[in-house]
Amino acid sequence: MKKFTMVLFWLVLLTSMFLICEGAPKKVTLRLMQFKPEITDQVHNMAKQYNKENPNVTMEVEILQADYEAVLRTKLNARNAPDIFMTNGYFYNQVYLDYSYDLTNESFMKQIDPNTLEAATLDGKIYGFPFLVESYAFIYNKELFTKAGITELPKTLTQLEAACRKLQAKGIIPFGNGYREGWVFKHIFSHLMAGDGNFRETAEKLNSGELKFGDLPSAMKIFDLLDLTLKYGNPRPLETDFTQQITLLATGEVAMIHQGSWAEEGIRKINPQIQIGYLPVPVGEDPDKARVMVDANILYRLNKDSKNLNEAKKWL
Repeated sequence: MKKFTMVLFWLVLLTSMFLICEGAPKKVTLRLMQFKPEITDQVHNMAKQYNKENPNVTMEVEILQADYEAVLRTKLNARNAPDIFMTNGYFYNQVYLDYSYDLTNESFMKQIDPNTLEAATLDGKIYGFPFLVESYAFIYNKELFTKAGITELPKTLTQLEAACRKLQAKGIIPFGNGYREGWVFKHIFSHLMAGDGNFRETAEKLNSGELKFGDLPSAMKIFDLLDLTLKYGNPRPLETDFTQQITLLATGEVAMIHQGSWAEEGIRKINPQIQIGYLPVPVGEDPDKARVMVDANILYRLNKDSKNLNEAKKWL
C-alpha cells in the first residue's frame, strides 16, 4: 500500500510539473534596432508597455544614428540580425528583400492606411510596417521673417534670394546648413524628383540607369538652390551636424534650415517659445513646384529568419 501511495504521489507531482511547464510561456529576448534618436523616449516607453503586456518578453532596444546602415548590414551578414529593424522604404525594399518578412497577409496590416503602404511595397507584396508620416522643407523662424519685413513666403528661387537679402540687411544669417549629414543632401534632392513628375517612377528609372541625372529638367535648379543656401548660409556647413543645425535655428542665429518634422522636438527643447513654420522649397521659377514633402518612408521590418516572429508581430 505504501509503495502504491509513493508511486501515485510521484505521478501526481510529475504531471503537475509537466502541466506547469507546458502552460508557462517561454522566455524571449526581442531585439529591436533603429535610427531616429529623436524618438528614443517614445520607443523606450513603447518597449516598457510591451513588456508589461507580455511579461515573458524582454525587449532590447538599440538606437543609432551615425553609421546605422553599415552596422545593420554587418549584423545581417553575420547572421546576428535583430528581430525588428528600421530602414527607409521604396528602393530599400529591394536592398533588404532577402531579410524581410512578408507582411502582406497579416491581419493587422488591414488597419494601415493604404496610402502609406506604397513605400513598403515591392512587386505587390508588403515588406515593411509604415511607422512614421513625416514632412520636410525649410523650417523658418517666423519672428525673424517678420523682423526682416518678409510678409509673403517665397515660392521661386528669385523670391527666395530676395528674402535672403532682406534677412542679411537686418544682420540675420538666412540659412543654417547641416551638410555634415549626408542624408540632408538626400532630402534636398528629393524635391528635384518630385518636381519632375512621379517620385517613385523617377527614382526607379534613375536606379536602373534608364534615366540619367542630367536628363531631369530640374537637375540644375537643385544645384542653384544649394548654391543659394551656401551663399547666404552659416560658416563651415560641411562641419555642421544635425544637432548644431537645429541649435542655430532655435537660438535665432539663422532664419531657416532644411529639415523635417522630426527636428521640431529638438528645436522646442532648446527654445520652447520659438514660433516656427514650414516654407515650401522652391524649385526654379515655377511657383507651383514649391513643395513641402510628406511621406511614410520610415519602416519597421521583421527579420524573416527570426526565431521570435510571433513576438515581433505583437510588437507591430
